[in-house]
Amino acid sequence: MHSSPSALLSMPSLVPTVLLAVGLLAGVVVTSVVTARALKGASRRQAVTGSLLSGSWVVGITALFVITTALSWELGEQHVHTLLWPTGSAFVIGLIYLAGGVVYRDVLQYALGGWLALTSTAALFFGVPGMFWVLALAGGGGYFVAARVERRRVAAALSAS
Repeated sequence: MHSSPSALLSMPSLVPTVLLAVGLLAGVVVTSVVTARALKGASRRQAVTGSLLSGSWVVGITALFVITTALSWELGEQHVHTLLWPTGSAFVIGLIYLAGGVVYRDVLQYALGGWLALTSTAALFFGVPGMFWVLALAGGGGYFVAARVERRRVAAALSAS
């Protein structure tokens, strides 16, 4: 059981890791399904671009796993996992959104990617548990704003057609 005097909730240390893994797997599955649907009827070039961008999620998260595990092992410090998994995941996802914004010329996706990349790395300055608050509020807030803007964009596009 991992807990600290300032812990809001005491739980086995494996629980957050399992939740993170399930969340990442769910994200990969949902992204794959959405991409497959979006690419129906797309040109070969668009399909390849979408597939490569989707594959970036697996490559990015796998690379993050390797670097986090290697650093933790080399430094003999499990705390590296606590710091780098959540912030690193948001950073990798932010970079992929940046790339998607460039590829699809989507300013909203690009802005969300930049926001996630910057706020997730800045979260490291707040330590534990402060970084979790930064990730939840700034990261979640970024997704909330992006969802609202996208909803307005879709509504405007539908009313224009």
